[in-house]
Amino acid sequence: MTKPSIKLQRVTEDNHLQVVGITTNENQTDFYPSIESSLELAAKYENAHPFAILLGEEVCGFLMYGIDETTKLWKIYRLVIDKRYQRQGIGRVVMELALSELKNHHGANEVLIVYNEENTSAINLYRSLGFVQFGNEGKRILAKTILSQ
Repeated sequence: MTKPSIKLQRVTEDNHLQVVGITTNENQTDFYPSIESSLELAAKYENAHPFAILLGEEVCGFLMYGIDETTKLWKIYRLVIDKRYQRQGIGRVVMELALSELKNHHGANEVLIVYNEENTSAINLYRSLGFVQFGNEGKRILAKTILSQ
């Protein structure tokens, strides 16, 4: 039996309720702003790109990337995997898809990300994808990766 494929789909009226219905474990709620507030930001900011993460036909997460207004570099703003789908490698596949999309369709050479220093799962994932820390703002870690040519 083949595994369902993971793909990104723009957040639309059709999948909006499923996306905002994504839940995480209680200890993860302080790691990022709500999905609803992220979608409100995306509605105001033309360079924000919000996506539903689909596993087969099921919404299993949320991803948003855009251009950082300060650095003018591409930045991954949010990656949230629903608690029912965590620890299955979905975050890694989504990050690989996003980095490939940013490089191949948007011409990105560097990508930024911000994450909470207590989010050890995220830290391990991002480090394994080549992100290195270059600063912090309290508990928020700033990291970037260089995409190979």
